Amino acid sequence: MFAHLPLILNPDRSKMSKRKSQTAIDDYREQGYVQEAIVNHLALLGWSSGDDDDLFSLEELDALAAA
Repeated sequence: MFAHLPLILNPDRSKMSKRKSQTAIDDYREQGYVQEAIVNHLALLGWSSGDDDDLFSLEELDALAAA
């Protein structure tokens, strides 16, 4: 199985770079982001549930991935 994900862009619409941008997960955790929020955001980068839901628990995402 293959998946194609769109490019992740900076606020100025330039391509995000590991060399120029703050991209380490630990940096986001230090800023106060919780694990569930990070996982939820990453899941929604290349997928849509088909409705207006945009908050999912880890258990919901796991069940959706297994389906």
